[in-house]
Amino acid sequence: MNKDLTEISSLAKSFAINLSEGKYREAHELFTDALQLIYSPEWLRENYIEMIDYGDGPPTYIDIGSVDSMEGWATYKEGDVGHAYVIIMGDGFSEAVALFFKEEHGQPKIREIEWGRP
Repeated sequence: MNKDLTEISSLAKSFAINLSEGKYREAHELFTDALQLIYSPEWLRENYIEMIDYGDGPPTYIDIGSVDSMEGWATYKEGDVGHAYVIIMGDGFSEAVALFFKEEHGQPKIREIEWGRP
């Protein structure tokens, strides 16, 4: 795995761990400037809780399902540096978040999030 994908993988897992620990502001800081203006930490909390609400308790397993550079993807946008699919599982639930990263201020930032398994 190249350096950029290793960093994206680490940031994506940190994002999911922050969600699971109720650290919504820290997770929010991983968004691009534009996404931070659109979505609040409270929005993150609401969407995260709604996604796992059918389960019993907090996640017991969080890990990267896949990470990709997005080269050749139809959804590729200028400045994109990668995509990560993060598995979030717990008692009675199995979910995920898909995160799309772009370069901003010299580092990868989340430009888009998709909630839940496909």
